[in-house]
Amino acid sequence: MRLLLAPVNSTTITISRFLVLCLCLSSLSTLSACNSVSPSAIPDFQRIPTSIDNQQIVSRLNWPQGSGMSMLAILEMHNERLVLAGLTTTGLSLFNVELKPGKLSAESKFQLPDGITLRQLLKELVLVYGTLEDIRKLLLLPWHIEEVGFEEGIVRKIKFGGQLKVKIRYDNKQEKDSRVERFGPQGSSQGSYLVEHLQSSSI
Repeated sequence: MRLLLAPVNSTTITISRFLVLCLCLSSLSTLSACNSVSPSAIPDFQRIPTSIDNQQIVSRLNWPQGSGMSMLAILEMHNERLVLAGLTTTGLSLFNVELKPGKLSAESKFQLPDGITLRQLLKELVLVYGTLEDIRKLLLLPWHIEEVGFEEGIVRKIKFGGQLKVKIRYDNKQEKDSRVERFGPQGSSQGSYLVEHLQSSSI
C-alpha cells in the first residue's frame, strides 16, 4: 500500500514558518503586557484576619490636605463579613459598605477625597489594624508586606512586586494612630489620610 503525499515546495515551508513566528511574537507580546500591568488597588481578601475577627473598631479619619474632611469610621468584622460605616463627626450617616469574598454591597455613592473608593478604604483599614502575620497570609504573590521599626514608630509597606502601593506609618507616641498613603504606577503619591484610633470592642 502506497501513501500519496502532497508535494511540499519551498513557498509552503516559508509561509508555515512565517505563521509560526507571528504566533510566537503574539504570545510574547501578550505575556509582556500582562506582566507590565500593575493593579492600582489591593485585591479583595478571601477571609478576615483572625487577629481582628469579631471586632468593632471606631476611628476618626482626617484628610488634612485639600478637602480638610474629617469623619468617623466604624469597622466591623465577623462571620466572614467586613462592614464599614461612615458617619459625620456629629453622627449623621454618610455611607455603609459590606465586603464578602467576591462580593461588594454599597449603600451609598458617597465620594471620598483623593478618588479613594469605599472598597479601597475598607481594605486599607484592615491593613492598618491586622497583625503583620495575618496580613502576610491575606496577600497573594506578587503582593507582599514589609514592616520596619524606627525611633518614631513603625512603617508598613504593601507592594506589588517591587512597586510600593500603600504605606502605613504608625506613631509611637500614639501607638494605634497612623497615616495611610497610597501610590500610583510611577511611585507618585495619590493622597493620604490620618487614622486616629478611638475605640475597639468585641462583638
